[in-house]
Amino acid sequence: MTGHKLLYFWFFGAVGALSPFINLYFKRLGFSGSEIGLLAAMQPLAAMIAPPLAVALAGRLQNTRVTLPALMTLSLIPYGLLLAVTGFWPLLALYFAAFLLHAPIAPLLDDATLRRIEGTSHAYGRIRLWGSIGFIVAVNVIGPLSERLDLRVALWGNWFALLMGALVAWHMARRGALLPLSTDKSQRKVARALASSLKVIRETPGVSWLFLAGLLARFAQVGGTNFFGIHADDIGMSESLIGLSWGIAVVSEVVMMVVSAPLMQRITARGLFILSALAGAIRWAVYAKTSSVGLL
Repeated sequence: MTGHKLLYFWFFGAVGALSPFINLYFKRLGFSGSEIGLLAAMQPLAAMIAPPLAVALAGRLQNTRVTLPALMTLSLIPYGLLLAVTGFWPLLALYFAAFLLHAPIAPLLDDATLRRIEGTSHAYGRIRLWGSIGFIVAVNVIGPLSERLDLRVALWGNWFALLMGALVAWHMARRGALLPLSTDKSQRKVARALASSLKVIRETPGVSWLFLAGLLARFAQVGGTNFFGIHADDIGMSESLIGLSWGIAVVSEVVMMVVSAPLMQRITARGLFILSALAGAIRWAVYAKTSSVGLL
């Protein structure tokens, strides 16, 4: 499973290189809060459109093993062009294109990994852990480098990590280490793939309520996630400390991955979801009331 671990490491390393710093980069370009918010909205917008597109693409490819490496390779184009563009509207278009190609990668990687380890002694959490390690390494490398140079380092770091991930994915596809995606003819058209997803939501009891709860939790999180770097910069945190803060957050994620199974046995998945949402509410309330760098 070394290849899958490397894929998680480089993919989430790319996320770690960009996510904590990109909106601060936009602020340094002179964009307003509303413009930064609109740019940030491209990610969830693309995430709604991208999955059925990816399923349709996979259905049309002769060899569905290459779907994941192809998406990672194509995403290098818009992410690379971000380095050359500073105007708002061109950036908006590039950002949307980048996320459109980026959004299906994590679900496709999860799907390939889960099916690969089915019936084996490998645990998903231990493999996915390498993604968190990649994220932690990236934020703690990019933060100090961006202080010494400038925030364009985050764009370069993201592009390099994606390139490394694409190379690993192509190598795995050639060796047959990436399982082919299972798509039937009914999913090869985007409209049918989307309709199939909606049918699952309609026919599975409780899924709509679960998605609504997830929507509200995400709604609470997204503002803080997108504007934390700007808020931290405003109260005097350096890029290194901003990266360190994101690294601490991911360390807590790793801890939860380790203890989630026994926790769910004790308080159930529903209880863990509720506990997590309450913890998030407390977290954002504290962030809103303090300007203490240490407390943040």
